[in-house]
Amino acid sequence: MVHVVPLCPNSVETPPNNEYPVAGLVIVDCQRNTVDRVNVFTEYFDLTSAEARVLAQLISGEGLTVAAQHLDIARSTARTHLAHILEKTGTHRQAELVRLFFETTIPCEGYASATGKRRIGRP
Repeated sequence: MVHVVPLCPNSVETPPNNEYPVAGLVIVDCQRNTVDRVNVFTEYFDLTSAEARVLAQLISGEGLTVAAQHLDIARSTARTHLAHILEKTGTHRQAELVRLFFETTIPCEGYASATGKRRIGRP
């Protein structure tokens, strides 16, 4: 995944020809440390362990039916967990949830505060 981060012209020293960088690129392997990222997201949004398992399956992109099959639970149970996840995260659709997951966990990859704790937040 590639994040394009706009840079404010005042955030860098302008070279003599008045050209300046307008964007930075952050390239991240989305599959790296998925379990850690699910754990961070789960803690941040206070998801239950069952909800976290459903989330972990959903971010693979295979859908709710496949998630239920992999977890050996009824589709209706998976749908109930998804409804709770959507409510807790303030999202309304699965695609929005997946986007929120990546937006909130990618910046914490390898980034720690002075205390050594991971930080999470919406960009």
